[in-house]
Amino acid sequence: MIDILTGAVATPPYADFVLPHWRKARARGLRCAILTIIGNNGSAPRPVGSQLAVGEDGSALGLLSGGCIEASLVRDAVRAIHGGWNHVERYGAGSRFIDLRLPCGSGIDIYFDVTMPDAIGEGILAAREQRRPVTVLLDVENHRHRLVQGLVQEDFGGLFARPYLPACRLVMAGSGAILLTLAQLCRASEIDAEAVTTDRATADALEAAGFPVRHLSRWASGDWTGFDPWTGLVILSHEHEEEAEILIPALSGEAFYIGALGSRRTHEARCRTLRAAGIDDAVIARVKGPVGLPIGAASPPEIAISILAELIDHWRKGPARR
Repeated sequence: MIDILTGAVATPPYADFVLPHWRKARARGLRCAILTIIGNNGSAPRPVGSQLAVGEDGSALGLLSGGCIEASLVRDAVRAIHGGWNHVERYGAGSRFIDLRLPCGSGIDIYFDVTMPDAIGEGILAAREQRRPVTVLLDVENHRHRLVQGLVQEDFGGLFARPYLPACRLVMAGSGAILLTLAQLCRASEIDAEAVTTDRATADALEAAGFPVRHLSRWASGDWTGFDPWTGLVILSHEHEEEAEILIPALSGEAFYIGALGSRRTHEARCRTLRAAGIDDAVIARVKGPVGLPIGAASPPEIAISILAELIDHWRKGPARR
């Protein structure tokens, strides 16, 4: 927000997906700018496609730098909104603003979009809610927008393509401290965490914290099919003898990541069980076990961090690169 007495602007809170802020501003009858990095040189802190949403009241969500120029971006966006001025501006190296420099020494080109049609924004949000990928094609010279289904990763006839993936989602099956900690880490990382548990205490704790949770009497009663390419699954149960009830149907889906808790010996037994059920070794290899990156984790928070790190590694190398 902009302090009306001093003109000071606080660094906006971070989020990678900023369209919910745009929707809230529009619902209040406010105009809203979407700022998008459309080019950079050097080692910029945020990748091309990163966005910042700014309401005409100075409220904002997102980061386009490490936080060093956001206050200026918000002020510039408010001025652009009031002037109805879509334009491209460079910040950092090569910029006309000699007093604004990025510590990394890079330069970023930002498109200020103050006229995005409501139909475009709502179309993106609807696709997100329906877990469909879409792409917005921006004509930054003539200030036109086009929403297309699917992902377009490169320039499309000279237009800037900004893809929007479904949110990364993690289904956690299990109970206990690791699951509860991982759910909190997912929330901080903009990963949609969904829990499935046979433990009433775990279900109660998750519900109290506002996480979606399904409480089952046994694992076999759950639906473990139909995972889409933007969903991961991690099994955090100590009921290893029942894991096949989850893994066999889950491996028939498109989950980009599947992991399971347990020692190397436990994982070897798990693989033997799946092999005996007729699952091919190439399919079994999709199951990461012991789950998590090998960071020497010894406590529930450390194990949860190692799992999140492995999940993010698979996300960035897989779905996020499409």
